Amino acid sequence: MTSAPRTVHWGLSATHGTVVVLPGRGEHPGIYQRLGTRLATEGYHVVATRVDQAADVIAAAEGPVVLLGSDTGAAAALALADIAIARVIAERLRARFVEVDGGHDILNDTTHDAAADEVVRFLGRVRADAVLVRA
Repeated sequence: MTSAPRTVHWGLSATHGTVVVLPGRGEHPGIYQRLGTRLATEGYHVVATRVDQAADVIAAAEGPVVLLGSDTGAAAALALADIAIARVIAERLRARFVEVDGGHDILNDTTHDAAADEVVRFLGRVRADAVLVRA
């Protein structure tokens, strides 16, 4: 029996930055194939990795880094985020509530495209504000 991948990459030659996806309970990085492929087509390097490897992945990333977590991965993303930067972003960007039917596995199910569209729009708003994106 083969084990699930620990880290999966899409869009290695990306130009806009890196999206680090942190799986939740019972998930593994490989289930984010559709989401990773979709975001890579928009110019992002996407790395789905286990939470215990996230700090190393973030440290090695080039350009702006965005954390995207599912379930316990979202809690881990918050713990890994620079809180000062997160507050600046929260103050400058308006939050939007988006509901998608069948949203339980929204990042890796058939609804992944709608979720990816929302992520791409969010990333575009972040990139458009030069104050938020610093090398």
